Amino acid sequence: MPSLKDDQWKCGVCDIANPKSVSQCRACESPRPSANPASAATSSAPAPAPAPVANIWADSGFKMPGLKDSEWKCGVCDIANPKSVSQCRACESPKPSGNTTATAPVPTPAPVTNLWASSGFKMPELKDDQWKCSVCDITNPKSVSQCRACESPKPASGSAKVSSALNVASGTMAEQPLLSTTKLKVSSLAADQLPSFAFELDVTKKPALAAAPAPNLWAESGFKVPGLKDGEWKCSLCMITNPASTSACRACETPK
Repeated sequence: MPSLKDDQWKCGVCDIANPKSVSQCRACESPRPSANPASAATSSAPAPAPAPVANIWADSGFKMPGLKDSEWKCGVCDIANPKSVSQCRACESPKPSGNTTATAPVPTPAPVTNLWASSGFKMPELKDDQWKCSVCDITNPKSVSQCRACESPKPASGSAKVSSALNVASGTMAEQPLLSTTKLKVSSLAADQLPSFAFELDVTKKPALAAAPAPNLWAESGFKVPGLKDGEWKCSLCMITNPASTSACRACETPK
C-alpha cells in the first residue's frame, strides 16, 4: 500500500489520496477530515460517512419524451409510431382504435405455426445406391461398409429383425439363432459348478411414441426453399450447394 506524502490526506469514504490544498475528496466529494490528527487518533468512533446523494433525473435535465400530435404509442413494445402507419414498426402490433381511454391492453397476435411442406421442404429420399446410418441418420453410398460420419457398421439386409442371441456357456460366447419366443433367456453355468445367472429381455414391449411436433407454416412467414442456379449441384450427404467448378463438396468433401 503506498504511503501518504506530507502534502496529502486520505479520504475516509473511498480511500483516495488527495492534496491538502483541497477541502473535499476529488473522487466522492466527501469533506476533508479535521486537520487535528491528535484528536482524530484519540477518537474511538470513526467519522460517519456522508449520506449518498440521491439521483434526481429531472434535475439533470432528463425527462420522458412526450408523444407528438402526429404519433401514437404501441401498447405492446411502447414504441412511438407515426399516425400514418396501421401497425407498429417494431413488433407489427395493430394500431389501437381512436378511443385512447380504453384500459384494455392490445392483445398479442397468436404465433404463426410453420408448415415445412408448404414451403417446398421435404425429406430427401434414398437413392438405389445409398444406405442410411441408423445411428446418426447420415446417407452413405453402398460401396462403404461403415458410416462416413460416425463409423457405425453398415447394417445387414435383415437388420430389422433380431437375428442372433448370445449363448454364454462354459466361459465361451457363441452366436446362436434366436428362438421364435417372446422372451430371450440367457443362462450361464460354469464347469466348476459356480452359481449360475440369468436375465430376461421382454421384446414384446414397445417404447412410448413421442407426441407429434406442432406443424410449421414457413410458407406463410415468407420462407421458401432456394432453387439451384445454373451450374450448381447439391451434395447428397450434407445438402450444401456447390458451384459446378468444384469436384467435391466444400463442406464435407463428398465427391460430386
